[in-house]
Amino acid sequence: MTTVLIIGAGDMGERVADGLAAGGRVRRVLVAGRSSAGDAVAATVASARDCLVEAVRLDASRPDEVANSRSSCPSCGPSAKPATPGRWRTCPSRT
Repeated sequence: MTTVLIIGAGDMGERVADGLAAGGRVRRVLVAGRSSAGDAVAATVASARDCLVEAVRLDASRPDEVANSRSSCPSCGPSAKPATPGRWRTCPSRT
């Protein structure tokens, strides 16, 4: 099983996240973006699928952030800020 990072939480990002989560071959889906839009996408997808879905704050225009996004936490990394925990599953290293 794999972890997939989707950069962008717009309409296409939500569709990709939902498709990956529904397929059953992905263990974790990270929806990354600069705004809080990923929070809603993660909540929506995780509520309908049996897959770990998380929102992270990440600026994709900064390659160093993307490259280092997994260096300390297996899902979030030091540069990304996890979404506020809600109904959806959160990063296992923070629970």
